[in-house]
Amino acid sequence: GGVPLRIGDTVVGGLGISGVRSSEDGQVAAAGLAALTAE
Repeated sequence: GGVPLRIGDTVVGGLGISGVRSSEDGQVAAAGLAALTAE
């Protein structure tokens, strides 16, 4: 699983997740995205 990385409406990359249950992919991806965007 994973999530797109966006700046405004433009997709500039992606954050891919593997190694956990598929039901946990979204949670891990959301936590990673939050860490990347924290100031």
